[in-house]
Amino acid sequence: MLRKARNNNLLAIALAAVVVLCWSTVATAFKLGLSHLSVAQLLFLSCLFSLIFFAIVSFFIGFPQFSTKTILRGASLGILNPLLYYFILFAAYERLPAQIAQPLNCTHAIVTALIAIPILNQRPKARVWIGMCVGYLGVVVLVTQGTFQHFDFDNIGVILALGSSVIWATYWTLNVRFANDPISILFIGFCVATPLTGLYCLLFDQLPELNMTNLGFGLWVGICEMGLAFLLWQRALKIASHVGLIAPLAYLSPALSLIFIQYVLGENVHLTTIAGLAVLLCGIFIVHFQRFKRVTENSIT
Repeated sequence: MLRKARNNNLLAIALAAVVVLCWSTVATAFKLGLSHLSVAQLLFLSCLFSLIFFAIVSFFIGFPQFSTKTILRGASLGILNPLLYYFILFAAYERLPAQIAQPLNCTHAIVTALIAIPILNQRPKARVWIGMCVGYLGVVVLVTQGTFQHFDFDNIGVILALGSSVIWATYWTLNVRFANDPISILFIGFCVATPLTGLYCLLFDQLPELNMTNLGFGLWVGICEMGLAFLLWQRALKIASHVGLIAPLAYLSPALSLIFIQYVLGENVHLTTIAGLAVLLCGIFIVHFQRFKRVTENSIT
């Protein structure tokens, strides 16, 4: 029994490590993809590949019987994510350097604590407010690059990146409240988001050219960011004896992303970016300290 649990934990850690690696590449994928495609075109191809992926997964695990309530819920959540969330996030990446857009999007870990107050009726402690202040101090360092006197970056891009974190936090908080099969909810969401994004391309942009480059970026974002990574992370959470074994690994991806941004994308990552990200991650740790402490204690026991 102990040997099986140990093997499951090793597998969970391995799966989580693959997910972290996938997440670490997507900021670079966004910027490179947007150099060939418009925001709507990249979103359409990414959603299309994710829809195909989840359709295949659902085929092998068996399509559940969807109630009208589940369909409506999945469709409404699909408007939030992937449609609205990624449209705003891609627009932010189009305007900002990846080394700025990616950490700003990480503020969803802080915003979740705020969103939970009205939606889940939670009362945050003083520690949470302190963590939020520290986290957003990191945001100030990032967008000012340490000058604290002016913003060097596109103001709209900064607002979009921070706004995307609000949408992401809202989406996942609602998922907690409306518990259901996450794969089914995502499948329904992509069934809604994909044709709507395609329609937007037809009316206000144009459908992307289906060459190998464009399809490659759509596949990269659709699988590494939206599809496979989610599935592997859910599997890792399910088989791990304690969530604390893998949950902290998620916070490695922002730091690893800077390596890909520096050496693959070619952006010169500044020390102030590293400092700002470090302060932001400290804030996130303070906000979620009780959860980290709880899962660590469970892992030890």
